[in-house]
Amino acid sequence: ALRWTASPRSPSRRKWLAPQPAPPPPRPTVRVLQKNETERGILKGFVPDFLKQGWTGVDLFFVISGFLVTRSFASWLEHAGKYANLKVRLYLAFRYCQRRLVRILPPAWLWAFIPAIASLHFNRGGGFGSPSELLSEALAVVRFQYNYFAVSTGFGNISHFWSLAVEEHYYLFLPLFLLIIHGRISRIAGLLFIAALCFVNRAHAWKTGAGFGEISFLTHFRFDGLALGSILGLMAAQIQLWSKTYLSAHGLWLSIRVLVILAVAYLWISPSLFDRDQVVYFGYLSFAVTSALLVALASAGMQVIPCPSYFRKGFAAIGRRSYTLYLIHVPIILAVREGRYRVLGMERTVAWETWFPAMTELGIFLVALVVLTELNYRLLESPLIELGKARFGESRLSFDNSFQKLHV
Repeated sequence: ALRWTASPRSPSRRKWLAPQPAPPPPRPTVRVLQKNETERGILKGFVPDFLKQGWTGVDLFFVISGFLVTRSFASWLEHAGKYANLKVRLYLAFRYCQRRLVRILPPAWLWAFIPAIASLHFNRGGGFGSPSELLSEALAVVRFQYNYFAVSTGFGNISHFWSLAVEEHYYLFLPLFLLIIHGRISRIAGLLFIAALCFVNRAHAWKTGAGFGEISFLTHFRFDGLALGSILGLMAAQIQLWSKTYLSAHGLWLSIRVLVILAVAYLWISPSLFDRDQVVYFGYLSFAVTSALLVALASAGMQVIPCPSYFRKGFAAIGRRSYTLYLIHVPIILAVREGRYRVLGMERTVAWETWFPAMTELGIFLVALVVLTELNYRLLESPLIELGKARFGESRLSFDNSFQKLHV
């Protein structure tokens, strides 16, 4: 972390200050929200039909992701100081993106290709789908265009990667936006404009005959949740101040707890009450706004999900592993259903008629999920995080000769 300042003797001369501390880690309550969103998406494949509304967790995930990455990236840029020139800021942005990509891409590519490989050797019942389709889908993940590829081809064996593609597109845009637009008010206004543009774009496309899949998956329709999360990331300090100033009364805290319960219930139940017209015209926007409310309360340090402290620590640990859970839950579902076919002869599209075998299958899935998640997190994701910090992190920037040469 580096900071520039003008020399007292000459405003045109600049000097290094001591490395600044890194921005504080995300609050545990935000990690709890990550855990909640991940569980909802996973359980969607096993719970009864009237509860299969876990897909709204994607909107919550978008807001959380926008909040965390914007808060981190904005802090990263601020460490260069307001006197840093554009070349310095571009270099910082480039290094930050490298650090993020080192963590995100290798696990994503690994779990995109695993189903394609498994379809060649463990696919007697067709549980994984067509090998050629899976290979083309994995290559689309590598090209950062899975959502557009899936909509144009109709393939969907690893369809959860559409949301990762939307995030990748947004985080290619976000650094440039924060570099070009200066000032918190201007940035917030620009992000609000982007969210409103997505809302208008969805409504216009739906009226002109666009498919529901296009509006649900394509990037230019789904930036609103990420933009709202970015706004919260830029306002994180103000949100904490407002919470201490205006929400200290006991009655307000109790009311907010009730509001949180209603918000979570709305995210889960409302999709089953809306038709597609309603989802397109105001559903997606309301899901994003409701998710933003939950993230704002969590970022203020409030217990969005009231529970004992030892449970919160466990939920926070799950939140740290939420990216791994997101990547691997669909391949494990496909593997469990292929195993079901091999043992019982049940096709992948056939549902259980009673609850006991369904819960047994869910238990097998959860055991496999826990084991593989921990292995992936400890052996792949954590080392990649440390590699990114060592290679591109703030501590290295303090001693990077090539970086210093930019200011000579």
